[in-house]
Amino acid sequence: MRISTFMMALLGMVCAFLTLPARAQGPGAIYSVQDVLVDETAVSAAAARPLAFSKAQEMAWSRVTRRLVSPTDFTRLGVPTLTPAIYERVVTSIDVQEERRSGTRYIARLNVNFNPILVRQLLAEAGYGTITDQRGPPVLVAPVLLGASPALDAQWRLAWSQSGFQNEIAPVLLTFAAGSGPASWEAAQAAAQEAGAASVLFVTAQPAGAVLNASLTEVGPNGLRADRGTASATVGPGESGFPQAFRQLALAVNAKVQDDWKARVARGAGPDSRVAVQALFANQTQWLALKRVMEAASRTLVSDIRIDAVSTTGALISLGYVGTLEQLRAEIARDGGVLLESGTGLQLRLAAAQ
Repeated sequence: MRISTFMMALLGMVCAFLTLPARAQGPGAIYSVQDVLVDETAVSAAAARPLAFSKAQEMAWSRVTRRLVSPTDFTRLGVPTLTPAIYERVVTSIDVQEERRSGTRYIARLNVNFNPILVRQLLAEAGYGTITDQRGPPVLVAPVLLGASPALDAQWRLAWSQSGFQNEIAPVLLTFAAGSGPASWEAAQAAAQEAGAASVLFVTAQPAGAVLNASLTEVGPNGLRADRGTASATVGPGESGFPQAFRQLALAVNAKVQDDWKARVARGAGPDSRVAVQALFANQTQWLALKRVMEAASRTLVSDIRIDAVSTTGALISLGYVGTLEQLRAEIARDGGVLLESGTGLQLRLAAAQ
């Protein structure tokens, strides 16, 4: 019996589905906060340096707390107060990336590294019941600044490049390859594939007087295009006004990205349900695209995928998932798929094929 090349490819991908990775991933560098900017003044630069290191520890502790806990708990409990003696124990090292000294001033960009066990212990003692260090897939961000001079655009790019967001729960990676054009998958597809990102979040900002406003648009394959809200920052006076506003805007966007990922993980914290789905496709390209949709969903709500039958035009799939069916629909839609009711049960298609 002859088996077509397409069917051989399908059978190979069935095996790949049966070995999908578990949702949990290693914590990696979550307990390291990079690119902490400090600027301290004292009677001398030597005297300002320990003040800057102390300030960096406080700033990094706030960042790592915010990183690991839910937005609701963070609003309720805030950042636990640590004494200098506790900082001595919980901070394992401070790495200097850049530093400058003048007569009385010390300016630096530092990495602050924490002891994971002690961090979790301190947060638990402060009342945080849920601590998340499950890494998400990378989020590729394309920052675009409209109507800016080359000098201002350079400051914009620097603010994002020195953000330290790559160590977040949902690692934020950057691309400036999309230029200053409108948000589109075609403009950033190559960068997304290189970064291993399923979609791209365009952050399109434009100064308006003393306010910097940005719109957030997520684009991806299979026609994915979604409004992800807005962010803003106040532009202060003087030379530091725009650099500080750029950094505050980047922090606000990162907070949105992280809170969204934590909410999606939280929806996947309950018991599993199972549903039978007909995956329909016209060719191997569409099947590969559906495979990417399901792999993306496996990072949050889908716990396992079983292929019960497969042909050249469709597959019968059993999905184990957590949360509700409506949440599963929303997660699949986010990744470019559509889960529809039909006379024969649930059908999974590509949104672009509708």
